[in-house]
Amino acid sequence: MLNDEEKINGKIMIDQIQNIPSVDSVNTEPFEGLVELYFQSKGYITSSNKWFWCWEKGKQQRGFMDIDLIAINSDEIIIVVITGNLDNKIRFDKEGNLRLDMLRNLFIKEIEFLKNVPQYSWLLEKKLKKIIAYVYGKSLKDRLLNNKNFLNSEIELISSDFMIDELIKYNTVGTGKFLKTNNSIMKMIQLFIKKTQNPEL
Repeated sequence: MLNDEEKINGKIMIDQIQNIPSVDSVNTEPFEGLVELYFQSKGYITSSNKWFWCWEKGKQQRGFMDIDLIAINSDEIIIVVITGNLDNKIRFDKEGNLRLDMLRNLFIKEIEFLKNVPQYSWLLEKKLKKIIAYVYGKSLKDRLLNNKNFLNSEIELISSDFMIDELIKYNTVGTGKFLKTNNSIMKMIQLFIKKTQNPEL
């Protein structure tokens, strides 16, 4: 559970949270599939759409949410929040101030869930990274990366454009032949590369 200092700093207060493992759900969002593919291409083992319940203090009933993506390698664990619009997760108010309430509550429930499940708690012995993956929000990203409070949060931002470029590189380095895959998103990227390289096809 959260300590007193975290409560004073305005973070959500969790009364109870699921303490048994959660199975992955079928990934139906193309962008979520793209993000997972990106981390797998970088050598991470991934787990996605893990739903769990959480009961916040002061609430009448428990709520449900999911961990969009967990990526693990020998050195670290990455928790990834995936969103179409970056400002759905973090933004500035009308006066131009960073919404600290949104910043403080990012990743809180995901981390508490992993802590509370005995079979998952060992993951947090690794170096922990927090990443928001987004499609839209370049100008907001630029503002955030010039904001001291956001930089102190050590949350990283990664765009869809960057991941697509990296997946194209992943498919064009080495033997010159595409890696065998049945992943529909990767196959689409390979078709795009093939069409770009051979426009008459």
